[in-house]
Amino acid sequence: MKTLFINAKIVSTNSIFEGFVGIENSKIIYVNKTKPTDSYDKIIDLKGKYLSPGFIDIHVHGGNNFDFMDADEASFKGIADFHSLHGTTSMVATSLSGAKEEILQFLDNFNLYAPKVKSLNYLGVHLEGPYFSMKYKGAQDPKYIRNPQPEEYQEFVSKGNLKRMSIAPETEGAMELGDYLKSKGIVASIGHSAATFDICEEAIKHGYTMLTHFYNALSTLVKDKSYKTLGCIEAGLYFNELTCEIISDNRHVPNDLFKMVYKIKSKDRIILCSDALRAAGLKNGEKTIIGSKEKGNVVIIDDDIAKLEDLSAFAGSTASGDRLVRTVYKGCNIPLQDAVYMMTVTPAKMINVFDKKGSIEVGKDADLIIFDDDVNVSSTYVMGENIY
Repeated sequence: MKTLFINAKIVSTNSIFEGFVGIENSKIIYVNKTKPTDSYDKIIDLKGKYLSPGFIDIHVHGGNNFDFMDADEASFKGIADFHSLHGTTSMVATSLSGAKEEILQFLDNFNLYAPKVKSLNYLGVHLEGPYFSMKYKGAQDPKYIRNPQPEEYQEFVSKGNLKRMSIAPETEGAMELGDYLKSKGIVASIGHSAATFDICEEAIKHGYTMLTHFYNALSTLVKDKSYKTLGCIEAGLYFNELTCEIISDNRHVPNDLFKMVYKIKSKDRIILCSDALRAAGLKNGEKTIIGSKEKGNVVIIDDDIAKLEDLSAFAGSTASGDRLVRTVYKGCNIPLQDAVYMMTVTPAKMINVFDKKGSIEVGKDADLIIFDDDVNVSSTYVMGENIY
């Protein structure tokens, strides 16, 4: 089956242009401003809507009242079905800190259930924890936070499909863990960390290349008797080697702050992520659980974000891909192609899938979405299949 998209505003890596895109089976076979001369089985007229590469979210815990820590097949399908409706065609499934057995079960479940899902591409796993700073644990359960243990994390890696780990580099053994992950081609990301600027600089030498949910659960400048100590935030802004992952929902990072980071880091060093919990898709006032249904904690949706039940602090995101891009594009007045770039090209390059995904180019996977000027998604294609 050959399908041709016509009258499309094509979102490329550096511009937006009117043109034509052809796909056959699971691949893109044509991209041009002029109509192809060969015949197609199906013509889809976009009538001036945008045709974009599907969003790539490399930090997702759940959505639509499902969470990966639920440890069942329904969760993998339910989370994928929800986020694909909002433009995400590829995802890295993310855990929370937990007991060794619980994390191993999550990894086993991914290997068992992810290949069965057709509504998006599961690219691998992100372990967010358990090697964190207690001071910056955020909503992570403190009873599971511990220092890196080689026998443990080597067993995690042995399960396969591990794309990324978030770690506090100041914890004992974290530099050795960074070296180990680098040797395995796995992204080491600084997260939930009390590290100083100097420790972050050292971490870069040991393979750390990212900062997890920048401006959230990360150390920043402090003053003690007029002496100033810099933290993870300042390191992220300063070092070109560090890519900043941002929850661009205008809650975790206000729009004005996002604009500052964008000015300093550019689209090549920013990744948009949802960090979505099972709360994504729920309405204000509704309650749900962060983590597994059996062991998690209650959170409430307030002001379009998940908060602790007493509303004293954020407890996670309710965002989806379309909201992230819309907020950056409309709320921050950043060019649409750059907003899309930060949720396609940059994450694809970070986890080494840009040869297949992340842009509309001949030979790449036909993961495509159609949306209007308000980034309302009307169609989602995954590997050439129209799943929404």
